Amino acid sequence: MKHVDFAKLGLVATTLAITALAVGPALSRPSEPQPGLFPIPLSDDLLLEFMQPKEGQDGAAQQWSEQHLKQFVGIPGVKAGQLLLGHSSANPNLSAVGQLSMYELPAAAASGLDAEVQARLQDGRLPKGDDLFDSSTFHLLYRPLWSAVMARDVPGTNPEPIGSGPVSIDYMLVMSNPSPPEQEDAYNAWYDHTHVPDVLRVPGFMSAQRYVRIGGNADKPRYLVIFKFKTRDADATSAEIARRIKAGITRMSPLLGGGKGGGGGVFVPAGPVALASGSR
Repeated sequence: MKHVDFAKLGLVATTLAITALAVGPALSRPSEPQPGLFPIPLSDDLLLEFMQPKEGQDGAAQQWSEQHLKQFVGIPGVKAGQLLLGHSSANPNLSAVGQLSMYELPAAAASGLDAEVQARLQDGRLPKGDDLFDSSTFHLLYRPLWSAVMARDVPGTNPEPIGSGPVSIDYMLVMSNPSPPEQEDAYNAWYDHTHVPDVLRVPGFMSAQRYVRIGGNADKPRYLVIFKFKTRDADATSAEIARRIKAGITRMSPLLGGGKGGGGGVFVPAGPVALASGSR
């Protein structure tokens, strides 16, 4: 494996260097899913870029990120990307993360991305944005464990969003580790068969996708779940989630451990998904 000095590459190059060097073989799963809950084909790998704008740079940082997103999806092998903004009052555990860029890419495309990004940095096609973001920026690469679980296939779900006002389609991300680590099989069985269906029964929740980390900071949690939900009030949705946990409606497990960097947050799309061939 070749050596890459991440500190010298800058924000964008670090992202792709991690991607190119860290992608591993397909991962086996320790537990089997319940039949009928996973009707959607597996998605591509997901590259997450968590960024916190420097004080007073929120507007400029968002403009840079929107342009960066369009440039990034122009790199061969990157299929799509979307910029999301952190919902501050609903992000108690990721309050220092103001922006999240998510990119879809096939695992087979990762090997050539590092060289391509470095070439684009050198000729200016990928401008650096390091002066707009603080040192809390980090990048993680995840691979799907199973295809998405759709709420419509889980008994007892309610498609009506919580709150009043216009409907927003948001994302809730939760990163965690099994605790203790040797209980990984039991942790995954609880997550697949109990926790995901319980959360999808919160009104307005649409889908869930679980991932396992295969690249990026090794101190960050190994597992990620992304819930997609409709809401008219993100704070009210967060309050309902907390109420259900406290009441035991959403059943928790002692096997759920956050670990260093664990937690979650609610993120709101800043614009449409950008595709390599346009937008959707």
